[in-house]
Amino acid sequence: MRKGLKVILFTGIVAGLAAGSTMVSFAGTWRTGAGENQSKWWYDFENGSYAENGWQWIDGNNDGVAECYYFDQSGWMLAGTTTPDGCTVNADGAWTENGAVQTKAVETQPAADTGSSGQDGQASGSDFTWMLNADGSCNYDLFNADFQDYWNCMSATGAWESTGDLEGEALMKKIVEIWAENSERGAAWKTLFDRYAIPYNLGRSRTENVIRLTTPAGMTAAEECSFGMATDMMIEINNDGMAETSWESTYNADTTISIVSNVQYMG
Repeated sequence: MRKGLKVILFTGIVAGLAAGSTMVSFAGTWRTGAGENQSKWWYDFENGSYAENGWQWIDGNNDGVAECYYFDQSGWMLAGTTTPDGCTVNADGAWTENGAVQTKAVETQPAADTGSSGQDGQASGSDFTWMLNADGSCNYDLFNADFQDYWNCMSATGAWESTGDLEGEALMKKIVEIWAENSERGAAWKTLFDRYAIPYNLGRSRTENVIRLTTPAGMTAAEECSFGMATDMMIEINNDGMAETSWESTYNADTTISIVSNVQYMG
C-alpha cells in the first residue's frame, strides 16, 4: 500500500500561523538554557527530541488548555517579538491576537483504555489517543500496520465471497463488520467509523478527488487526528489501498472542524 503525506493545516481561528508546522505536545518539559542562553527557554519532548523551527501548542500545566509558542531553528522559544510568519508572541512566548493569548483545548492526559487492547498494547477504538505519537502527530505507522491487518483479515476470512448480493455502502459496512468480528484492530476502527458517522462508501465511486467532512463540535486535538485518520482508512478500504490521500483541517467559529481529504486514485 502506498500512502501519501498526511498534512494537518491549522487555519480559521489560527490564521496567520505557519501552515502545516503547528503541532500539539502531550508530554514534555520546559527547560532553560545554560551560560549565555540561561534566559532562553526550550521544550524537551523527553524522547530525544525537542520543539524547533515552528509553532507548538503546549499545555505546560496540564490543565487541558494549551498556548501556542514559536521555536527557532535552534529550538529556542521566541518571546516579546514578532515571529517570522508575522504573528505576535508576548513576554512569556505565547501567541497573542490584539493582546489576547490564544488557547486551544487539549487532552490533559491519555484517556484510560475502556476496551480491549490491540496489537502492541495499543488501546481500542474507545480510546482515541492510540492514534497519536509522543509529539502529538498522527501515528501513520500504526495506520499502515492496521490496514495490513484489514487486508490479512479479508484474505483469511474470504470476506468478499461471503457478502452475497450486497452492493455499495451496505457491502462495505458488512466488510468492516467482518473485520471487526475477527480482529481487535478492526473493532477499534469500526468504533471510530461509527462514532464519527464516516460514510462506509467514502471514496468508493472514485469520482471525488476532494472529499469534505465536518467533525462534531468541541473536538480535542486527539479526536481531530482520529477523525482525519478514520476518513483516510475508509477511503483506503474502499479502494483496496490504491489511493493516496492527504488531509487538511480548518477550525470553524462554531468549534467544528472541516476535514478536507485530497485523493489520488491509482490503478
